[in-house]
Amino acid sequence: MHYHDTIPWPDVDGNGLYLKLADLALDNSLASSWSASDEVIVSVEDLPGALSLRLYPNPVRDFLHVEAGVEIRLLQITDMQGRSLYSEVINAASCDINLSGLRNGPYLVSIITNGATYTGKIIKE
Repeated sequence: MHYHDTIPWPDVDGNGLYLKLADLALDNSLASSWSASDEVIVSVEDLPGALSLRLYPNPVRDFLHVEAGVEIRLLQITDMQGRSLYSEVINAASCDINLSGLRNGPYLVSIITNGATYTGKIIKE
């Protein structure tokens, strides 16, 4: 797919949103098949009942508090281009991550548990 950073394509350049294909049966080369989204990306259909993923404050200045309700095995932070900026083994249901060294902008936080990977978006101020 070739994405154009102009109208009629959805505006997702540098604002923390990403392109979401409306339906897998649609032609992904057409701008009308896509929308701007900020939904949490999950690697499973249904979140386990015990998982109560919370990332706050969001936007974040210095410290991000992460709560999952289940043991977080690994926490990773990537920029919107997919470059890994931070990775830490947690082995707890919650943690605080110092983000003061990151530049302002949107980031993806991936939480890896025993059964799945959950990804949420944060904004660094």
